[in-house]
Amino acid sequence: LSRILVLCVSVLSVAVVGAYDSSLQVQHVAENCSRFDYIFAPLAFNWDGEYFSRISTHGYEYEQYHAFYPLLPFLVHMLTQVCIVLFGPGSGCLALVYGPVLMNNIFFVLAAEKLFLLSCLVLKEKRLAFRASLLFCITPASIFMSANYTESLFAYLSFCGMLELEKLHARVNGPRKEIFDYMFHDGLLEIGFTMRLRAAIYFCLSGLVRANGAGLGMIYLGYSSLLKFAHFHFYGPKHGNYNNVSISFLIKESLQLVGLGMVSVVAPIVCVQYYGYSRFCVQLETQYSIQALVQPAWCQQTVPFIYQCVQKKYWGNGFLNYYELKQIPNFLLAFPMTLLCVQCALVYCKSKKRNYFSRSLKVFPYVLHFFGLVMFCMLIMHVQVLTRFVSACPPVYWYPALLQSQNQHEKTEGRRHNWIVKYFMIYTVLGSAMFSCYYPWT
Repeated sequence: LSRILVLCVSVLSVAVVGAYDSSLQVQHVAENCSRFDYIFAPLAFNWDGEYFSRISTHGYEYEQYHAFYPLLPFLVHMLTQVCIVLFGPGSGCLALVYGPVLMNNIFFVLAAEKLFLLSCLVLKEKRLAFRASLLFCITPASIFMSANYTESLFAYLSFCGMLELEKLHARVNGPRKEIFDYMFHDGLLEIGFTMRLRAAIYFCLSGLVRANGAGLGMIYLGYSSLLKFAHFHFYGPKHGNYNNVSISFLIKESLQLVGLGMVSVVAPIVCVQYYGYSRFCVQLETQYSIQALVQPAWCQQTVPFIYQCVQKKYWGNGFLNYYELKQIPNFLLAFPMTLLCVQCALVYCKSKKRNYFSRSLKVFPYVLHFFGLVMFCMLIMHVQVLTRFVSACPPVYWYPALLQSQNQHEKTEGRRHNWIVKYFMIYTVLGSAMFSCYYPWT
C-alpha cells in the first residue's frame, strides 16, 4: 500500500504541477513511447536516476559516472535486453521507464519482509518487529525506494546478510556445553561457515551497489567472529576437549575471518576501482570523450582510487566542505533524521533500563554501524543525503517502534514522540511530489 501511495503522489504531481525540468526525460524516452510514459519517466530519470539510466544503456562513458556503483545499472541493462529479445526493439523504452521502478518496488517489499524476520530475531518481540516493518514502509526515503535509485536493492541485500548472521547467532544461544559442541562439531561447524559465507556474499553484492556496502562486512562479520571468540573464552575451559581444540580453533577462525573479509570487503572495492583504473589509466581511448586521452591526476597516486577523487572533484565531498551558509536549507532538510539518529544513539548508550534495544549486545553492531554512517555523512558528504543514507539501518526503525510500543498507554509521553511518525509520513508524501517534479529533493 505504501508503494501505491508513493506512485500515486508521484504521478499526480507530474500530471498536475508538471516537471520543473523535463529535458532529461525527453532525452531518454524514445519516439515509440506514449505521452502516458512521460508521467512515469521522472521516477526513472530524475536526479541520480539520469546517471543510472545512462550507465545501464551506454556504460561508464565519463569519469564522473564512477561515483555510481554497477550492480543496479547491470540489472536494469539485463532486464532491458530480456525485454528486447522477448518483445522486440520497441519494448526497450518501456523497460527503461518501468523496469527500474518495478524492480526496486519488488526489492522494497522483499526488504520489508527481511527486516521483519531480522527484527524478530534481534528484538525477540513480534509486535515490535511488525511496528518496525510498518515504519520502514513509510520511511522518509520512500521516494528513493521506488525510483531508479539503489536504496531498495541495497536495503534488501543488507538485511539478507544481517539475517543470515542472526540465524547463526540464534543457534548458539543455548546451554554452555551445547554451544561448545556446536562450535567444534565438524558438521555443525560447516553449517556455521556456510551461513557466514552466505552473509559475506550478500555483503559483497551490497558493496557492488553502494560504496558504503564495504562497511557491512567489516562490522557484522567482525562482530560475529568476536562473539565466537568470546564463547570460546568463557565456555571453553569448562569443556573436556578445550586444550585439544584451542589452537586449531584460533587458526580456523582467523583464516575464516580473513577469507570472508576478502569476499565481502576487498572484492567489491578492488573490482570497481580496478575497472576505473583500467578504463582511464591504462586504456587511453574512448569514443565518447577526449578527456581520457590524458591520464587523470588520481592515476599517479600510490593507490589510485577513482571513487574518492570523483566524489571530491565533481560533487565537492570532503571534510567539512559542505559547511557553508548557502547550504543551510539542506541542513534543515536533514535535521529531523539527524535528531532521530542522535536520540537513538543516546537512548542506547545512556538508558538506565536494559530492554530489547537499550544496552543490548545484540543491537550493538547495528547502532555502531548506523552512527558511523551518520558521522561520516555529517562531516564529509552532502548532508541532505543522510535521510536515504541510513534508510537501510534497522535502528532507524527499531527505536521509533520501541517508543511507540512503550508509550501507547502513556498519552503525554506518546504525544511527545509522535513527531517521528508524522515526520515519516510528511517526508513520504512531500518527497514523492518534490522529487517527481524535479525540485531539490536528493
